[in-house]
Amino acid sequence: MSGLFVMKSDVQKSLATLDKASAAPRLGSQPSLVASTLWRQQLEALSKKPILLPFFNFVSTLLIEIFCSWISCTCKQHFYKSTMAKPFRILDLPPEIRTKIYILICTSPTSYVSLSTVSSPFSEPIHPSYPHNLLLTNTQLYHELRPVYFTCNTFSLTIRRRNDDWSYFLAPQFLDNRRQIHALKIVVLRWGTKDFFCKNLIPALEDCVLNGRLRDVEVVVKEGFLKALGKGEWFENWKRLSNLLRDPYLERVRLLAGTFEEDYGEGILERTKDVTELLKLEGNAVLAI
Repeated sequence: MSGLFVMKSDVQKSLATLDKASAAPRLGSQPSLVASTLWRQQLEALSKKPILLPFFNFVSTLLIEIFCSWISCTCKQHFYKSTMAKPFRILDLPPEIRTKIYILICTSPTSYVSLSTVSSPFSEPIHPSYPHNLLLTNTQLYHELRPVYFTCNTFSLTIRRRNDDWSYFLAPQFLDNRRQIHALKIVVLRWGTKDFFCKNLIPALEDCVLNGRLRDVEVVVKEGFLKALGKGEWFENWKRLSNLLRDPYLERVRLLAGTFEEDYGEGILERTKDVTELLKLEGNAVLAI
């Protein structure tokens, strides 16, 4: 403590002693008087300094740190209050970022989204990534988000003898959604009743290509169909299908043939073969297979 603090009483005692020495008869020379005067000035300057200078330095440093911390906390609280008070609006984001968010929301976890399967309360939802709640938010979200769902997923249709379960696909109310589909897979188990394939399905698909976004089509048929396509009642179906697949607007086309039962599943693709080259043949040349 004696090394850190300068006691004022000691300084005062030194000054009193110096005064007594100055009042006594001076036997020495003039330099000794000058030295005593300088010593007195130093002592007076020391007596005017703070008594606890190191302590005051510590206190001032501590106060500065406390003040800086208080300023920092105040700024953070103001920032949190300002950000929490203003709600986040997805529509304030740029359109490019919103589109990326829409794609993440709408992309289905499955390879294909079935349009011809009827859901039931005891089964998994067929469209688990369909954003029902977001579509009901406002008009702008509805018009921006709905097309993304049909564009970023690959949909599938299974044609059987009777196709009442997906008749909605051909209904006028579903026209705009149908035109938004970009990729479609068609599994032909039967050609439908009467002229269903030529007069109902093919015109709807041609409209999707001409007036919509359909650019990727994959068709899976029974191998037995191809062996008899050059003649008989199925020839007209093949003709209309091949014309559709040759449309120049289509960017990707695949024609697969195989043997499978009506309980068509994902694993059947391993037992099929690619016969897309048949689309380059004309007329009855398909019989060459």
